[in-house]
Amino acid sequence: MKIKIAIIALIGLNLGIKAQWNTNGNNSTTGILTMDGNSINFNTPITSGGWARGSFNVASDKTTRFGGVGLYGIGNTSTHYYIAHGTSPWISGLGLYIKTNGNVGIGTHLPNATLQIGDSQETGSPSSEIEIKRLSLAPVTHGGSDWFFTTRDNNPNANMDIGYGNNKALTLRHDGNIGIGATNPREKLEVDGSIIIKDGHNLSWGNKYGAGIPTIAANTTSGIHFYPNGSTLGATMKIFKDGKTQFTNNITVLGKIESKEIKVTNTPTADFVFEENYNLPTLTEIEKYIKEKKHLPEIASAEEMEKNGVNIGDFQIQLLQKIEELTLYTIAQEKQLKVQEKKIKTLEEQTKEIKELKALVQKLIKDK
Repeated sequence: MKIKIAIIALIGLNLGIKAQWNTNGNNSTTGILTMDGNSINFNTPITSGGWARGSFNVASDKTTRFGGVGLYGIGNTSTHYYIAHGTSPWISGLGLYIKTNGNVGIGTHLPNATLQIGDSQETGSPSSEIEIKRLSLAPVTHGGSDWFFTTRDNNPNANMDIGYGNNKALTLRHDGNIGIGATNPREKLEVDGSIIIKDGHNLSWGNKYGAGIPTIAANTTSGIHFYPNGSTLGATMKIFKDGKTQFTNNITVLGKIESKEIKVTNTPTADFVFEENYNLPTLTEIEKYIKEKKHLPEIASAEEMEKNGVNIGDFQIQLLQKIEELTLYTIAQEKQLKVQEKKIKTLEEQTKEIKELKALVQKLIKDK
């Protein structure tokens, strides 16, 4: 209502100090129209087309308009008030427009909302992007560029940008996609740059952290924790600040693993092999088992390994057990070798004595 009163006041002021009339009722000579305690009535013209009533700024040719203030309508109905520039200021879109339903347009004479800034009636070919600057805000104490609010129509997408200077900081797409630094967001959120999350806050999917809610939690003290099933299973993967990673559940890797070191803990050793009561199988028993089963005792077959995989910790202990058993076999063989060496040495000494006796006997026979 205040805007309408201001427009009527401007019309009256404009007529009171600008309109030039002479005594013949035309504007061919100079003069001033003075109003004192009266009013100006705009009569609706008898026409079925569009019409404009108000005050216009014209060139010296008395016909070329630069702008005006007034009322516009079609037929017997007025549609809007205007303060605008242009040769047809009532529909030029170069100013302020107030429709009779209360809608206000800045930069458009057809506002579709209580306040609309810019024209939404622009059209273009599908391959052409149309960009309309809707609003520009200058920071109060900052001497740089302005903040801007811009709409872009680029078939099939409609975008709204919020930015500073020439940079689009935030883009909202008609399908709900949001881009931060990304002017054509391909997902619900696309970020072209780094993200900082305040210490102690989580990143959750579907809802706030709880049972069954996948969550990534991080802070500067404990590092990054992954909760694939929320509080149901707890953190199944933890990356600590020192770079170490801890898994609290099974891991499946569909590919190769390359590592400089693998440490398996919480697994018993095979030192029981060295106990005095350990029943070390004989090599004959081992040979018989291998001929029947085609693999070592207590070691899974190739078929079983292919079917169920190999537990590295258990497998390493089993291999260690076999190595320790081989060590015992080797020790036993070494003892046997020493006994045999001693026997061989005795036999060699006896053979030498026999040879000496034989030679002596042969000499005695010859001397006779």
